Amino acid sequence: MFMIRRGNYKFISSSHDGIMLFDLSDDPNERTNLAHAESHRELVHGFIQEVAEKWNEAELMESIALSQKRRALVRKAMWQGIKQRWNHGESETDKVLWYRGEQGYNEWAFDYI
Repeated sequence: MFMIRRGNYKFISSSHDGIMLFDLSDDPNERTNLAHAESHRELVHGFIQEVAEKWNEAELMESIALSQKRRALVRKAMWQGIKQRWNHGESETDKVLWYRGEQGYNEWAFDYI
């Protein structure tokens, strides 16, 4: 998904969701998609061209998927063996205040791997 904000306009382009255009001054809650309105055709066309010039979606998605797989591997490895202590100056006898990565942070992100 790609997003460009220009003045009052917010343009979103996604191969899964299509294109969306919102006039944030008139529609701050982004409920009216103007992307297919004749009155905004030139603006949308310009945004589509800009997205194509700036980003390669297939290449970006491949890179994101690889990053997610790498992070999942590291996360899985962190659950094995003795957990690393992350508090500076902590000794083996100190009560551990927290372990990095045990809070279930961004669990939803691993559903996309």
